[in-house]
Amino acid sequence: MKKKLFTFIFFLLLGLKPGFLLYASYAEFDPAGRRIRLAEFDIGGHQISGDFNYQVKKEGGHLLFLLEGRDLQIGERRFDSFTLKAVRRGNILFIEKFESLGFSGKGNIDLKEKSFLFELAVRWQEDAARLKGEVELKAKAWGSFDNFLVSGNFNAYDGAYDDFVFERLRCTFFGSPPVFNLNDVELVLPGKGIFSLGGTLDIRDPDSFFPSAELISHKLLVEGWHFFADEGEVGLSKRIGDKFDFRVEAEGEGGAQLRYNLENNNFLKLRMQGDETILGVERRREF
Repeated sequence: MKKKLFTFIFFLLLGLKPGFLLYASYAEFDPAGRRIRLAEFDIGGHQISGDFNYQVKKEGGHLLFLLEGRDLQIGERRFDSFTLKAVRRGNILFIEKFESLGFSGKGNIDLKEKSFLFELAVRWQEDAARLKGEVELKAKAWGSFDNFLVSGNFNAYDGAYDDFVFERLRCTFFGSPPVFNLNDVELVLPGKGIFSLGGTLDIRDPDSFFPSAELISHKLLVEGWHFFADEGEVGLSKRIGDKFDFRVEAEGEGGAQLRYNLENNNFLKLRMQGDETILGVERRREF
C-alpha cells in the first residue's frame, strides 16, 4: 500500500506518463484535462475519493507542481478542498504549501537520501465514537522514510474520552512511531482541579496510555486559586485578568512573584524571595 502511495505521488511530481498507474477499479485519469478522479482508492486500508486538478511545469529551471482537490473523502473524514504546491530543485522536493480548512503543512523531501522534514498544524472539531471536543495538533516529523522521529503537542478542549469529561487535555509528545513518550500531560477536570500525568502511548493501542500513566502532580482549583503540589514545590497561583498572574510558593525556594505578560510569552516578572526583590524579563518558548 505504501508503495502505491509513493508511486502515485512521485508520478504526479515528476510528470511521468501514467500507463503503469491506472487501475480500473481505483482511479480515472484524464491526461489531456490534467484531471484525476479517485473512487474509493485504497491506500493503507483507507478508502479515498475525490477530484483533483494538477499542473506540472518548468519555471526558472525547476520543476513546479500544483495540485488542487475538492470533495475529498478519506474514510469518514471529508474535506471540501485542499491545495498543494511543491518545487523540485535537484534531488530536493520542497513542499511550499499544503493547506486545507483547519490544516497547514510544509517541508522538504530528499529524493536521493530518501529522507524528509515536515511540519504541520491542524485544528478540527472531533466527534468520533471515543474522543469528542475541539482538537489542536502541532507536530514535526523528520528522518528517513523507514525510520523517523515525531515531536509536537496536542490540545483538546471541552471534550470527552469515552465517558470521561474534561475541560482541557494537553500533552507534549516525542518518539518514533508507533510508540511515543508523553511529557507535560495536563488534564483539567470540571470542578475537580488539574492533574499532571506522564507515560507512553502506542498508537496501535490507544488504551495503552492509561494503564501506563503515572500521576506526577495534582492541582486543586478553589475560587480561581490553583493549589499545586509538584515535586519540590507547594503553593498557590492565580490569574488576574488577561495580563497578570500571581504565585506564592510555600516550599522549595519559597517566595512570591507577580508577572505581567508583555507579548508572545515574554513576561515582566517581579519576584520577592527572603530579603531580595528581583525585577527581570522572563522569556518562554513554546513549540
